[in-house]
Amino acid sequence: MGYHVHIINTNSKGYKIINNFGVLRVILENRFNFIYRESNNTSMFCSNDDEDFTLFYSDNSLWANTTNDRFIIKMIEIAEYFDDGSRVRGDHGETFRSLSETYIHNDDMEEMINEVDQSHIKHFLYRYGGLLIIVLISLLIHTLIYIFD
Repeated sequence: MGYHVHIINTNSKGYKIINNFGVLRVILENRFNFIYRESNNTSMFCSNDDEDFTLFYSDNSLWANTTNDRFIIKMIEIAEYFDDGSRVRGDHGETFRSLSETYIHNDDMEEMINEVDQSHIKHFLYRYGGLLIIVLISLLIHTLIYIFD
């Protein structure tokens, strides 16, 4: 099972390198020594320095399926080099300042709260749904008996 790490930019204003594929490609190839490849309509950048480092490009983000600390550090370096608000976000919504320091970015906060709320509701309904139905039916029956008595 992998860990998905993304370089994204959720700023609503300003120029974003991640949205300009031509500039992105030049930076990754010339500054970070990646080679662009395309396979089955999938755009990817493979590192010349380490064959295990592959970044995939889709939906205006770069992503990797990795738990390799050195690769995550490289992704942080790339996002910082862009100097446009790009950041590295992990599977759990955490944004990396460094390998050892993460935080929840404001742009991700609402989404994460909604996910937590929905998962708690689903868990509650799964665990207590049957009991809840019995209680509601009992209340309905007692109400009808009270009304028609």
